[in-house]
Amino acid sequence: MTVQKTNCKPCMTGNCNECITENCLCREDHSKPESLNDGVKVILNSGHVKGDKSFLKDISRTHTISKGKKSYVLEILDKSIVTLRPITLLEDDTRMILVYLPTKTREIQEGDFDGPPEYSNRAFFVTTSEAESRSILPINSRNLHENFQIRIFEDWYQSRWNVKDMYAWQSEKDRTNPKILYELASKTTRKYLDFEEEHDYIYFDLWNIGTYFYELFDAYPYNDYTGTKRAGKSKAMEYQKLVCYTAIMSADSSGSAMFRIIEGTGATILLDETEQMKNQKNENAQHLRTLIMQGFLKDQFAIRNEGKTDSGFVPTTFNLYSPKSLA
Repeated sequence: MTVQKTNCKPCMTGNCNECITENCLCREDHSKPESLNDGVKVILNSGHVKGDKSFLKDISRTHTISKGKKSYVLEILDKSIVTLRPITLLEDDTRMILVYLPTKTREIQEGDFDGPPEYSNRAFFVTTSEAESRSILPINSRNLHENFQIRIFEDWYQSRWNVKDMYAWQSEKDRTNPKILYELASKTTRKYLDFEEEHDYIYFDLWNIGTYFYELFDAYPYNDYTGTKRAGKSKAMEYQKLVCYTAIMSADSSGSAMFRIIEGTGATILLDETEQMKNQKNENAQHLRTLIMQGFLKDQFAIRNEGKTDSGFVPTTFNLYSPKSLA
């Protein structure tokens, strides 16, 4: 059966926006919008939305929005948002690595210092590029905040970098020879640790060095130490705590704390006494198990509800990817 299609009365009088006839010819005329604006109108008309539609004319890149008593400028970007990770490699081969340096901060008011200083290990990014330009930028740098989404911890409990050596490196032009680095690491490992096979030394040193650029890989293998008591498992991890990138060693940490530490610092995680993960009734052990099951792959996330807002809790993602050793 063929349904005769005609123009409805509103369309015949030039008021297509008020069209309510299912078989009206105007529906065919407007079924292929010529622009985004027209497409939005078709969607609204199909649902018979009434009222002022003048806001549809504003398809601009910037908008002014209000939150409470404050106003903001909202800009639509031409590219995806880049989240600044503790170890970041940009498309132009600029390399960025998070370090924590000891600092003294004092507030300035009216051109003079005001109040006592605050001491902390503050976050900085060391950057290098193919042009061999080297810089050390504080996490609060406007240049960083203008170009990246940042969820880095501004302060950390330890600083592992020699500031004098860092500024000496910044003024140098020569690249560090990776062979010299590996030979130094190998010599030091053999001085303090004993492995059964030669390849165990090679793997161990390369794994430790790789923690400083693990973001280059889609996956990073775990170290899983096995052996009888007093075989040296904890000693090997104590050594890694001193040489791996922002290494943290713990025998008692909650899964939620580890999620946040990895997201905020990109730390190498050293988990001792992992037998507790076998206890399925222990909620914290199961959180750590989730961390282990997914954390060797890039861009794997845990989702947790964070600080409550007027509209309720906000689901927040935490990146699980970082190097990990287990014993």
